[in-house]
Amino acid sequence: MEALRPGDSFQPAYLDVPSRPRADFLWSSLGSIVVSQRVKDILEQSGVNDVDFYEVIMRKVGMREASFPAPVPSSGEPEDLINELPLLKNLDGVERYYEMIILKESRYPPGGTPRSICEGCGRPDVDNSTRSIIMTPEMWQGDPIFFLATTLYVIVTDPVKKLLENIRSSNVVFERM
Repeated sequence: MEALRPGDSFQPAYLDVPSRPRADFLWSSLGSIVVSQRVKDILEQSGVNDVDFYEVIMRKVGMREASFPAPVPSSGEPEDLINELPLLKNLDGVERYYEMIILKESRYPPGGTPRSICEGCGRPDVDNSTRSIIMTPEMWQGDPIFFLATTLYVIVTDPVKKLLENIRSSNVVFERM
């Protein structure tokens, strides 16, 4: 059984967005990935079982279509944007989204072995000046989707990348490590 740590969140997840969501990947907070129904479906149908999906509750959704760059709220604080825009009163027709919980991680990257583990919260203390942000073959534990240990970097294998590219998933970028 996993222990609860400071900063962990309970389900359900709520999503407040200043415009109608259309992208396949929404990056709502650090360590949290929200995906569209079609991304969830393609990963589940392909047997990717190193992630769990939980439907998010669309709490506040703006009326406008997404635009780039996003408008700046009068306060200048991005989190205030949702309070300044008109919201949809009826969420019919707004696609379902799911928080994708990644369950696996790699072995430690070079220089990233924790100096200690906090007894109170269980989080590792890593010397960022010695840790390399790289993925080597020795670090892979056979999982198709995982975090690079001690980071929030999400790593996917080439087959998962191809699945997502084949459906032309939006708002995600793949980089070689």
